[in-house]
Formats: sequence, C-alpha cells, structure tokens
Amino acid sequence: MSSASGPNARPRQVDRQGPPPMPAGVSWRIRPVLAADLPRLQPWLPAGADQHLPEPSHSERWLLAEMALTAETLSLGESGQADDGRPQPMACLRMRPVMGRERLRHWYHVGCVVHAAKALDLFHQQNTLLLGNDHTGAAELADVAWNPAATLAMQAAALQHLLRSALLLMARQRAAVAPQLIVELPGQRDAAGQSPFWQGLGRHFYAGDLAQAAQRCGPAWRSHVAALLPRQPIYVSFLPPAAQAAIAQVPPATRLLMAALTAEGLRYGHHVTIDDAGPVFEARIDTLPAVLAARRRALVTGNVRAGDGPAHWLVASEPGAGDQVLALKARASSPQTLVVPPELARGAGWAVPLSGE
Repeated sequence: MSSASGPNARPRQVDRQGPPPMPAGVSWRIRPVLAADLPRLQPWLPAGADQHLPEPSHSERWLLAEMALTAETLSLGESGQADDGRPQPMACLRMRPVMGRERLRHWYHVGCVVHAAKALDLFHQQNTLLLGNDHTGAAELADVAWNPAATLAMQAAALQHLLRSALLLMARQRAAVAPQLIVELPGQRDAAGQSPFWQGLGRHFYAGDLAQAAQRCGPAWRSHVAALLPRQPIYVSFLPPAAQAAIAQVPPATRLLMAALTAEGLRYGHHVTIDDAGPVFEARIDTLPAVLAARRRALVTGNVRAGDGPAHWLVASEPGAGDQVLALKARASSPQTLVVPPELARGAGWAVPLSGE
C-alpha cells in the first residue's frame, strides 16, 4: 500500500480540484472539507452557518462524509447527484472540542415553577424560559447538513457514518474534548421562514431582521442579539399559542437527524435555541456507546469472515496523522487488533464498530 492510502496515511497537500482517490475496499470516507467541496455544500448549509474553512492550527474541524460508488452503497438508492465516478459528498458537520469561551453563547433553559396553596386548593404548574450560558465550555457538533436530494436510506446512512466518525475522533483526542457534548437542532418555521417562537418573544426586544443580522455578524449574531433579551424567568403561558407550541419542536426534515442523534445516545436536555426554540440534544461524552467502544488497535492483515462479530468498522489514523476516517469491512481478532484488507493494514489506528451484525 502506498504511504498515502490507509487510515494511518500522513496528511498531504492536495490542490483545489479535490481530495485524493478513495482507497479500495472503502465504502465511506469522512475527511476534512476542502475549498473544492464548498460549491456542493453551500446549498445544504443552514442560514447563518459558518462557511469558512477552519485554520489548520485551530481545534475545530469541518468534516465531510462522502460515499464511494459501490454495489453496497448504491443499493441505498439514488444520491441525487451527478455520477461522475468520484465519491459523492453526502453530509457535513463542524466538530468543536470546546466552545463558548471566546464568544458567549446563550440558550433558554425550559424549566418549571409551581404555585401551590393547600388552604386554597391551589396547585398551578407553569413552564418557564430562563436565558443563560449553561453549555459554555461544552463540546459541540454544529451546522449538521446533508444532501436533501438523496433517498432517506442514503441520508440516514450518511448521518450515521458522519456522527459516529466525529465521536471516534473525539474519543481519539479525549483529553482535549470537553466532558459535555451538545448539538443544536433547528426549530420550526413557517413557509416564509419566520419562527413563531421569535415572533412571539424575541422580536419584542430586537425588531431587526435576523437573516440580515446573521449576514452582517456571521456566527456571532446570536451573541449580539442575546444581549438584548431579558434575563428574568419568562412564563411560557404569556407567549402566543403558536410560540408555545414551537418550543423544542423540529421541522419534519430534521427528524432524521434527531433519530440519528438518539441512536448515538444524545437526548433533549431541556434547553432550546434563542431564535427558533430548536431543541438542544446533549450527553456526557463518556457515556456514549461509540466513545466507550472506540479504542486503539493494531491493524493487521487477514481474512474478514462473516459471523466473526461486527463486520463494518470505522477506522481513523493515529492522532497527528490527519482526521480521515474510513468505513470498511473488518474483524476484531482480539481487543487490541483489527483484521483489515491487506491494502489498509499499516501500523495502528483508532476503530469503532459501525454495526453489531
């Protein structure tokens, strides 16, 4: 195998035309986004998403999941993209080991207060919103986007590979990653793109156009707007019915991502975003099954036989050797070794099972 092929390959310079070829025997590859990828990714990204490539020295990573055109992946249906023989970009996200320390981030905590008086036979429970910075210093998976033209099966596969690869990379550099992980999901909006939640609450404190604020200030726009919002608890019952109904709800297109996050062990933690009340999914990283299963293994040559435990694995290089993750058929011959195809057996890497079949 050439020195630029396997999961332990050292990062090499590539031009703006695209990434190096995908190694043989690999069905999916997760790698850093390149400048050449931007034209395909930009239509998928949510409004206000950061579209700049992270600096090489920065801890943030912008990851792309791309699919090889194999019989296995094509069985999932049409990708919705031109078949030019190259791997197909299918989903992307930003991985931030720690966030919120350079720029304040804000969320509403969805809580509860009870007004009770036994003598008056009164028991009244009220939901509340309290603005705060509860997730400051947490790790984050942000700006998750995927190809909406692909089949649902292909979208689900892309999100599974991408999310679990991000967790594998976090496990690989565990000491540099915060103990708490969050993922913000978009909230509900109407046909005009307006948020019922923002119309019922936020616009009373900032009457400007949010899309213009995002365009003018970039990813920092929420921090600027949050400075204008009330710090006192807000009774949800004071909001219009449409705003109340939107709290912690997602649009239908996002339910696929919500299901993928739930499968990886994240849950709604009673926090919502300040603009559209989208739910914030969260978890302690060390409780996630993918992080618990990830470990460093020697990659050895051998036959990958059926019936020998999980057949599909995600394999990443050693720390400092790049952020590429390969999805391939492999076999765990011991807790310390993984049998992989000969062209990919080189040194050691970090691996996690993709399926329990």
